[in-house]
Amino acid sequence: MKSLSPQLDGKIVAAGWSFGMRLYNRSIPVLNGYTFNYYNRPENYRAAIDAVFDSKAACCMLLGEKTFETVFPGDKRFTKIGSIAFGDVTGQESMGIFFPRSAGIQEPVRE
Repeated sequence: MKSLSPQLDGKIVAAGWSFGMRLYNRSIPVLNGYTFNYYNRPENYRAAIDAVFDSKAACCMLLGEKTFETVFPGDKRFTKIGSIAFGDVTGQESMGIFFPRSAGIQEPVRE
């Protein structure tokens, strides 16, 4: 996350892990997944994420890869430029760093 500081500092970053990863850069996190109850209502969370990207307010999102597949099944609007592995109570999880394809960022970020 520190290596992403030049790309994220001062920019709005959406979704679940953007709040925790804020400790490592100066991004502005929005759309806390717990507020939207994305485990029980992924469609509400998706609608909120769609709105923030449709308005071009957010530059990217940090979201668990499993959650991404649940909330955005088959969605090709975003490209994953990297992932960060971390441990949680359920074992090993990967957090994806997703940019809209329209941003033109396609090179993977060093992990």
